[in-house]
Amino acid sequence: MILQGFVLIMLVVTLSSQRFQGPEKRIADGYPVANHIPWQVSLSQNGSLLCGGVIYSERIVLTAAHCLYRVKIKDVSVRAGSLSWNSGGQLVKIKSSVSHEKFNVTNLTNDIAVLFLSSSLKFDNFTRNVKLAKRTPEVGTPATVSGWGLTYYNPNGITPDKLHAVTVFVKDRKRCDKAYSKLTELLAEDNIFFLEKDQICASAFGAGSCLGDSGGPLVTTSPKRLIGIVSGSLRCLTPSVYSDVAVHKKWIENTVSCFCH
Repeated sequence: MILQGFVLIMLVVTLSSQRFQGPEKRIADGYPVANHIPWQVSLSQNGSLLCGGVIYSERIVLTAAHCLYRVKIKDVSVRAGSLSWNSGGQLVKIKSSVSHEKFNVTNLTNDIAVLFLSSSLKFDNFTRNVKLAKRTPEVGTPATVSGWGLTYYNPNGITPDKLHAVTVFVKDRKRCDKAYSKLTELLAEDNIFFLEKDQICASAFGAGSCLGDSGGPLVTTSPKRLIGIVSGSLRCLTPSVYSDVAVHKKWIENTVSCFCH
């Protein structure tokens, strides 16, 4: 259902020349969400969907670092509390941002960033945060990935207005690496992608993230914990790749602490 949330043409071109694409636009094989996922936000740039994001606190949102690559923060807005990425809810500007200092745009390692909002979000039934996972999820863990990305690979596709979601399952790393190897061979790509230590993969049959979903949340079913942030996929084919939140938990907390003090 989720494809990855990058609308930035230059970034798409850069990443498509590699194994994975950055921002794509909606969950592949997902379903429209009846009730808003309260920690989900959208990032828009000059009226166009840029990426997804996750609420950490009233003033802080997490997203993928590649979503901010060569992007002017002053042109980006965050919308919370709405099923639509371009209307309703709460719309706020971004005061500043910090991308992981070791972010690698080529293989999307350390693909995580913190956004500091210019004003606080008002928490209610439609807007609230989600707790971070303390440990890397076990294989088979069910989780929900959500976003406004494309439902299938089409760089020129139209972004859906309503939020979509789908349940996926954390996969074995070695199996994912084998899948990526076969996919790159079938698609005649030049390089084979392998998961790095700070990445996890997840999928369900034909379902996962796609263009426009980047930066969005991967949250366990019970208890609700943020285990991943949408990072990439190979032309929206599954299994999708996510930044492992547990691995980056200390970096997130240290970065947030610097802002708060």
